[in-house]
Amino acid sequence: KSIRVGGKCYDINYRETPQAQGAYFLEANYFNEDNLVPILKEYDLDDLVSVPAPHMWATNSAADPGSKLAPGQFVLDTISKMTNSTSPEVNLGFFLHTVVRYIKLHKEMFGLYEGDLMQRPTPKVMHRIRGTLLDFLTRENLLGIMPIFQRTQTLMGYGQIDEIGTLYGLIWNNPKMVLSVVLLAIKQEQGPFSVFILKNGFEKVWKSIFEKEKLDVRFQTDIVSLKRKTNGL
Repeated sequence: KSIRVGGKCYDINYRETPQAQGAYFLEANYFNEDNLVPILKEYDLDDLVSVPAPHMWATNSAADPGSKLAPGQFVLDTISKMTNSTSPEVNLGFFLHTVVRYIKLHKEMFGLYEGDLMQRPTPKVMHRIRGTLLDFLTRENLLGIMPIFQRTQTLMGYGQIDEIGTLYGLIWNNPKMVLSVVLLAIKQEQGPFSVFILKNGFEKVWKSIFEKEKLDVRFQTDIVSLKRKTNGL
């Protein structure tokens, strides 16, 4: 309930550039036929800009020697502690093999689906994904994907890997999402498998559609019930 169009898509303009305060990036899932990018194209709002992967700090300060790491180096450094190897080839191979196994396992448990939510998991799958996300990765020998989940979960504010429930982590870290972030981290982005922002921000999307379609939006309104009809709600 507010006095503006856009909901959680709220941008603050700073130095003539929209700074996202809610929704702020897109990845491969947003290119699906029933998702956002086709709508953006329809309204000539598909001003997508590919963004570089953020650098990571190995310590609490970027000023510490060796703390500031490029995305690929952060991945390799994390993996090297698991493999006890300093070989980039060995560590990259271990990492990519783990990513492939994670994607295969995700598809094995939930099948192929469009959108954010899979069909209700079976009791057998629910037992397999019991506990925290870290519990699941440990049981399935998938700790090699940790440097990606540290970025998609913790860095983005979606919780610590040893605290978040496995199901929630697997919903967010679906195969397309994971592949997008992995390819970005190793600088091998291809087509929609990358991470993008909107040059003019997310809020402008809904304001533009609101104005073009002359939508009847009621502000400061309490919704107490919904009635479904044959032609809508």
